[in-house]
Amino acid sequence: MAINNDADLQKAIDQANGLIQDIHDYAVSDFSKSWRLRFPCGYVRTATEQRARIPFLSNGSLKDNIAYTLMLSDTTHWLLVRTDLSGTIKEQLIKMHLFLLDRPLGPIRKIDFPHRAIAADSWQCLTFA
Repeated sequence: MAINNDADLQKAIDQANGLIQDIHDYAVSDFSKSWRLRFPCGYVRTATEQRARIPFLSNGSLKDNIAYTLMLSDTTHWLLVRTDLSGTIKEQLIKMHLFLLDRPLGPIRKIDFPHRAIAADSWQCLTFA
Protein backbone atom coordinates (compact mmCIF):
# COMPACT_ATOMS: atom_id res chain seq x y z
CA MET A 1 0.00 0.00 0.00
CA ALA A 2 1.51 3.32 -1.07
CA ILE A 3 1.14 6.20 1.37
CA ASN A 4 0.88 9.49 -0.48
CA ASN A 5 -0.94 11.75 1.98
CA ASP A 6 -2.21 12.00 5.54
CA ALA A 7 -5.46 10.20 4.72
CA ASP A 8 -3.48 7.24 3.31
CA LEU A 9 -1.27 7.33 6.41
CA GLN A 10 -4.26 7.17 8.76
CA LYS A 11 -5.78 4.30 6.77
CA ALA A 12 -2.48 2.36 6.92
CA ILE A 13 -2.16 3.02 10.68
CA ASP A 14 -5.70 1.79 11.27
CA GLN A 15 -5.03 -1.38 9.27
CA ALA A 16 -1.70 -2.03 11.01
CA ASN A 17 -3.24 -1.46 14.44
CA GLY A 18 -6.05 -3.88 13.66
CA LEU A 19 -3.66 -6.54 12.39
CA ILE A 20 -1.33 -6.21 15.39
CA GLN A 21 -4.29 -6.56 17.75
CA ASP A 22 -5.56 -9.60 15.80
CA ILE A 23 -2.10 -11.21 16.02
CA HIS A 24 -1.97 -10.58 19.75
CA ASP A 25 -5.52 -11.84 20.30
CA TYR A 26 -4.62 -15.08 18.53
CA ALA A 27 -1.24 -15.72 20.14
CA VAL A 28 -1.86 -13.97 23.50
CA SER A 29 0.86 -15.26 25.82
CA ASP A 30 1.69 -18.42 23.89
CA PHE A 31 5.41 -17.87 23.48
CA SER A 32 5.84 -21.25 21.79
CA LYS A 33 4.78 -19.56 18.54
CA SER A 34 7.83 -17.99 16.95
CA TRP A 35 6.26 -14.91 15.38
CA ARG A 36 7.78 -11.45 15.62
CA LEU A 37 6.82 -8.05 14.29
CA ARG A 38 9.53 -6.32 12.28
CA PHE A 39 10.85 -3.10 13.81
CA PRO A 40 10.94 -0.31 11.19
CA CYS A 41 14.29 -0.25 9.40
CA GLY A 42 16.19 3.01 9.28
CA TYR A 43 15.01 4.60 12.53
CA VAL A 44 17.75 3.34 14.82
CA ARG A 45 21.04 4.94 13.85
CA THR A 46 23.97 2.56 13.38
CA ALA A 47 26.84 2.31 15.86
CA THR A 48 29.06 4.04 13.28
CA GLU A 49 26.63 6.95 13.03
CA GLN A 50 26.41 7.18 16.80
CA ARG A 51 30.21 7.12 17.21
CA ALA A 52 30.46 10.00 14.73
CA ARG A 53 28.26 12.07 17.07
CA ILE A 54 30.85 11.85 19.87
CA PRO A 55 34.18 12.67 18.17
CA PHE A 56 35.51 14.35 21.33
CA LEU A 57 35.95 10.98 23.06
CA SER A 58 39.30 9.27 22.65
CA ASN A 59 38.61 6.02 24.54
CA GLY A 60 37.42 3.52 21.92
CA SER A 61 35.69 1.16 24.34
CA LEU A 62 33.80 4.02 25.98
CA LYS A 63 32.83 5.40 22.57
CA ASP A 64 31.50 1.96 21.53
CA ASN A 65 29.48 1.53 24.71
CA ILE A 66 27.98 5.00 24.40
CA ALA A 67 27.14 4.35 20.74
CA TYR A 68 25.30 1.16 21.71
CA THR A 69 23.45 2.98 24.49
CA LEU A 70 22.39 5.67 22.03
CA MET A 71 21.09 2.97 19.68
CA LEU A 72 18.93 1.63 22.51
CA SER A 73 17.87 5.20 23.22
CA ASP A 74 16.68 5.51 19.59
CA THR A 75 14.56 2.41 20.15
CA THR A 76 12.92 3.71 23.33
CA HIS A 77 12.38 7.08 21.63
CA TRP A 78 10.49 5.35 18.80
CA LEU A 79 8.29 3.56 21.32
CA LEU A 80 7.54 6.86 23.05
CA VAL A 81 6.64 8.84 19.93
CA ARG A 82 5.11 6.15 17.70
CA THR A 83 2.93 4.14 20.06
CA ASP A 84 -0.04 5.00 22.21
CA LEU A 85 1.53 3.88 25.48
CA SER A 86 0.10 5.79 28.41
CA GLY A 87 -0.04 5.89 32.18
CA THR A 88 2.52 4.12 34.31
CA ILE A 89 4.19 2.20 31.49
CA LYS A 90 4.78 5.42 29.52
CA GLU A 91 6.17 7.12 32.63
CA GLN A 92 8.52 4.19 33.24
CA LEU A 93 9.67 4.22 29.61
CA ILE A 94 10.41 7.95 29.90
CA LYS A 95 12.41 7.31 33.08
CA MET A 96 14.38 4.56 31.33
CA HIS A 97 14.99 6.82 28.34
CA LEU A 98 16.33 9.60 30.58
CA PHE A 99 18.45 7.08 32.48
CA LEU A 100 19.95 5.85 29.20
CA LEU A 101 20.81 9.38 28.15
CA ASP A 102 22.39 10.18 31.52
CA ARG A 103 24.46 7.01 31.97
CA PRO A 104 27.37 7.96 29.66
CA LEU A 105 28.19 11.18 31.50
CA GLY A 106 29.91 9.63 34.53
CA PRO A 107 32.32 7.43 32.56
CA ILE A 108 33.07 10.29 30.15
CA ARG A 109 34.21 12.45 33.04
CA LYS A 110 36.23 9.67 34.71
CA ILE A 111 37.82 8.00 31.68
CA ASP A 112 38.18 10.64 28.99
CA PHE A 113 38.71 13.75 31.13
CA PRO A 114 40.38 12.45 34.33
CA HIS A 115 42.75 15.40 34.78
CA ARG A 116 40.40 18.21 33.84
CA ALA A 117 38.25 20.00 36.35
CA ILE A 118 34.83 20.01 34.75
CA ALA A 119 32.00 21.84 36.42
CA ALA A 120 28.71 19.98 36.59
CA ASP A 121 26.90 22.67 34.59
CA SER A 122 29.43 22.38 31.73
CA TRP A 123 27.70 19.14 30.69
CA GLN A 124 24.71 21.12 29.48
CA CYS A 125 26.50 21.56 26.16
CA LEU A 126 26.45 17.77 25.56
CA THR A 127 23.20 16.87 23.90
CA PHE A 128 22.40 13.42 22.61
CA ALA A 129 19.38 14.31 20.47
